[in-house]
Parts: sequence; structure tokens; C-alpha cells
Amino acid sequence: MSDGRQVAAGGWRVIPASVTGPGHGRLGLVNQDRCEHQPLGGGGHLFAVADGAGSRSRSQHGADLAVSAACAAAEQCFASGGPPPDPDLWTRAAHEFGQECLRIFDRLLDNQVAELYPTGAAVAHTDPTPYGPGTEGGRTDFATTLLAVAAFPPWYVYFGVGDGFLVVDRQPGGAWLTVPPPQGREHEGATVFLTSRHRDSNLICGVLCDPLIRGLAVCTDGVLDGMLKERQASDGTWSLSAPATFAQYFDYFRSPKSRREDLLERLASDDFASTSGDDKTMVLAVYEP
Repeated sequence: MSDGRQVAAGGWRVIPASVTGPGHGRLGLVNQDRCEHQPLGGGGHLFAVADGAGSRSRSQHGADLAVSAACAAAEQCFASGGPPPDPDLWTRAAHEFGQECLRIFDRLLDNQVAELYPTGAAVAHTDPTPYGPGTEGGRTDFATTLLAVAAFPPWYVYFGVGDGFLVVDRQPGGAWLTVPPPQGREHEGATVFLTSRHRDSNLICGVLCDPLIRGLAVCTDGVLDGMLKERQASDGTWSLSAPATFAQYFDYFRSPKSRREDLLERLASDDFASTSGDDKTMVLAVYEP
């Protein structure tokens, strides 16, 4: 897990923050979210968050494996930096990064399951039921989401499974919800995990190319209700967006005098805690070319 230090590397100032949700705190549960960030070759930077399923006994370990897999995949796929500035090459890089994340996570998890359950109990690759509890004592105990972003300004590759989301800060332009949490999926209301049966048909993968991006906020769904707003379109449909006030986070933490503790205190505040009982994690990063 990230050690929590504010890091300036490759033009990025990174503020990782994760707090135990009030719901988990009341039950005596540990924080099941994880976050990580690290510099990459060619001046890039990797940001990742994972949200372990609160109902699964080893989900915090699954989240550990997820962010570790993202870091290892980024090191392999972007050892020499990003590809040339060609959209097709970047799209291919995003796909390869995502597949490498899955491959490494599966390998790490298989090793964990083999060590914990040497009799071979419940070692199926994914849940035997689409989103149900599955068979205890195997991979389903490690259920977790993942959202990872590899940044090589002005290019950004993202990959995810589950309900994490990405907000970018554009100068000018303000805060934009660029990678929203999934909505209207076939199995509406049920989170897809890295251990879910239909994982591979619910991947989030893409590329951004935007020279105006000056900040990123990579978040687990625990901060969704406290940070995003619902808006209704003219046709009556609802969607999520980043309110104008979101940009204040980027503005505040752009100052070198700001402290990581300020973000931790905000996520743990009574007002923010009241929006959700879930653990709350955000990796906020500001970019100065």
C-alpha cells in the first residue's frame, strides 16, 4: 500500500488518502480499500485504487493483490515510457495493460489460494455464480474492484473492473467526471469484482489525450456520494457529474503548503462520513508541466 507520502515525480504531486468507513468502523472491520502510486519510465506515473468487498473475508488482501498487479503490469507495459503519439498505438497499449493486470492478479491470487487451501477447495478462476456469494474458501473470498491510470501527459491509459471512478481537472475547464462508475449494466445494482464470473465482459478500458489536464482524482465508490452529483437530462435520464466544487480540491492541493492530513480529515469528517458507510479512498494528483 502507498506509504502516504506526498511525492513530486515527473511533474506530479501525489496525495493518497484512505480512511475506514463508519459502517466498517462500527463493526470493528479494517479498511478494505487499498491505493498505490509509482513513477514509470519515460516520465510516466501509475495511480491505482482497489475496493475490497466488505462481505468477503479476505477482500483487503484481494485489494492488496489488485494494486500490486496494476503496478507490476504498468512496469512491464511501460518500462520505456508510452508508445508514440498515435491513437491506435495507445488504444493497443491500454488493452495490453488491462490484460496484463488481469493476468498478474490471477497468478498472484492463485498462489494465495494454493497456500491457504492446499486441498484445492474452491479454486475456480471466478465465482461459480455471476455475482452471488459463491463458494467460501477460495478466490471469492478475495473479491475486489480495481481502477488504474497510467499517466504520460497528454496521454492517459485507464483500466478497471468494478465501480471506481476518475475525475480530471482541466485548465481551463474545471473538474470533469471522465471515467464514471458503471451504470445500466446487465446486472444492475451488483458490483463486478476481479473474481466475478462475468468480469471479462465488464472491463473498463480506454485512452485519454488531453493537453489541458492538470489533475487526476482516482477514487473508490465510497467517496461517490460525497463527491459527485446526479443531474437529470432533458430526456428525463439521470447521470453523475463532478460538481464545480470538485475543482477546489485540485486548487487546494496544488499548493506545496497543503498537507495529506487535510484530505484524510476531509474524508473522515462527519459530513463526509454521513454520505456512505463504506471505506473512502482517493489518490489525488496535480500536474505541473
